[in-house]
Amino acid sequence: MDMADFVVPLVIVLALVLVLGWRRARRATTIGGSGREFLASPRQLKLREFKNVIVADQRGTTEIDVIVVGNSGVFVVELKDFNAWIFGEEQDEMWTASYRDKSTHQFQNPLRQNFRHMKALQERLRLAPEIVQSVVSFTGNCEFKRPMPPNVVRGSYRGMIENAIGIRLTDTEVQRICTSLEALEMASTDAELDGHVAGLSVRFSSTTTCPKCGDALVIRRSRSAPADDAGFLGCRGFPRCRYTRNIDAKA
Repeated sequence: MDMADFVVPLVIVLALVLVLGWRRARRATTIGGSGREFLASPRQLKLREFKNVIVADQRGTTEIDVIVVGNSGVFVVELKDFNAWIFGEEQDEMWTASYRDKSTHQFQNPLRQNFRHMKALQERLRLAPEIVQSVVSFTGNCEFKRPMPPNVVRGSYRGMIENAIGIRLTDTEVQRICTSLEALEMASTDAELDGHVAGLSVRFSSTTTCPKCGDALVIRRSRSAPADDAGFLGCRGFPRCRYTRNIDAKA
């Protein structure tokens, strides 16, 4: 038998071993899977990630895009995907996406949206407020047209979390939180998601209860409106809550 008959298979086997080893190493340091770990530089702290977790709260359920847990805290990540210019400021109720075709789309301030996620998770896991931190990550080909707070990033959120300053949780506390999140993630099935979406539909179609804060909806009219104007639905909690909807509008 020719020596080449031994050399060629040996080279193939060695190449496969090297590729397999590289892929395993890459998986160990890359975000992307349920409960997967990655290393946070420069302290080399292990962080764990959980995705699409449904958490119950006083108003029903809320879905959290990403939760990252480590010694530096619990990071609640809201993901937004836009190919547009983004206009908005921290105190605004609504932000605007402006597209190149000059069309626009208004959406809820993601910082306010994420606040409910944080409160629900904080209560469920019995965490102090300073442990839970908000992160908003915009993906897609977008550009901020207003100065954004440091916890609103464009692109990957990983760098911000990796370089978070301070140790807020012990290893034991991290393990307790991760165990609870594993159970929540396992329970966040397709059926649970369907129930969550159905609950949203009910909340936003209600004519009596504010879908944002749970307070009562009342009929309001503009001072300049004609006498026969039907008015609109507004939250009784105004100005704390500024939710409004046309009376004939559907969710």
